[in-house]
Amino acid sequence: MSYNLLDERWIPVLFVDGRLDRLGIRRVLHDAHRIRDIATSNPMDRIAVIRFLLALLYWCRGNPTEEAISEKTVPPSWLERLELNRAFFNLLGGGERFYQDSTAKRRRAINDLIQELPTGNNFWHFRHMTDFADRLCPACCSLGLLRLPMFSVSGLPDLKAGINGTPPVYVMPVGKTLLSTLVANWAPVPEIGVPAWVQPVFAANDHIVVPLLTGLTALS
Repeated sequence: MSYNLLDERWIPVLFVDGRLDRLGIRRVLHDAHRIRDIATSNPMDRIAVIRFLLALLYWCRGNPTEEAISEKTVPPSWLERLELNRAFFNLLGGGERFYQDSTAKRRRAINDLIQELPTGNNFWHFRHMTDFADRLCPACCSLGLLRLPMFSVSGLPDLKAGINGTPPVYVMPVGKTLLSTLVANWAPVPEIGVPAWVQPVFAANDHIVVPLLTGLTALS
């Protein structure tokens, strides 16, 4: 089985002409000037996807320049790095898997990716009747993997939240198109760093400055 996030239609989008569709990463970025917004029903997914696309923009293009900001579309040359690193975006398969740790020992139900479903250790207050029974489509899994590091909460001593600790409130400027939203959030930073799909980070040190891409993509 194969499911590569560059091509598979997993990101729900609303076009400026009112059309709804699902697109892969490359198509979303290529058509960002025609897309009004990310069309997820859950606002956490919306923020997670926009942050992810912004991380891709930094990874592919680096810090913004006046020339880049003035572009009316995302040039194909900006996306060449994605094609050269396709393996990082495989959701399934025996090699690299997107946002997944092959050394993980603790087996958990797929429901953990969906915050709307109750889970936890108090069996009287959290109903576990769907654990290991419900299934998710690959598109829903992909959205859940993006959302989890941003909004995960701490649990037992070995279950830590994401890099932000207590789940935060996120605020970002939003433009009239997805491209204008990305550009509005694309600011120069002193150190861009490496995204988690290249170099996973599973523990953050409180005493160091975390590079932008490390912070945007750090796993919980």
